[in-house]
Amino acid sequence: MTKLPIKILYVEDHKETSISLYNILSKFCEKVVLANNGANALRTFEANHNFDLVITDVNMPIMDGLDLVKEIRELDKDIQIYVTSAYKDTQEPNLKNYNVNRFFPKPTDIETLLKYIKEDFS
Repeated sequence: MTKLPIKILYVEDHKETSISLYNILSKFCEKVVLANNGANALRTFEANHNFDLVITDVNMPIMDGLDLVKEIRELDKDIQIYVTSAYKDTQEPNLKNYNVNRFFPKPTDIETLLKYIKEDFS
């Protein structure tokens, strides 16, 4: 199986969730880098600005996902950003103000996520 030639920055503070999705994404995508909060993700993004996709949770310590999206958009207006959330108060229409490309409620449907990654990067 040929991996998709994309580099993903995956931001999730819940360790089991991050490891599980990392393992799945790594099977299908060239490179996946993990960060456990928005501040670490921003440092990683700034240091290695060659990501194709950022997938971030919303509610995290230190810097939440929406603050991270704002910061990344200042650095790169075109990068694809997907947001995940387990909380119903994060509604998809509100995310349009953040220029988010896709929203996935948790638990993340892996088949749907991979389908959209393939669509967006083919």
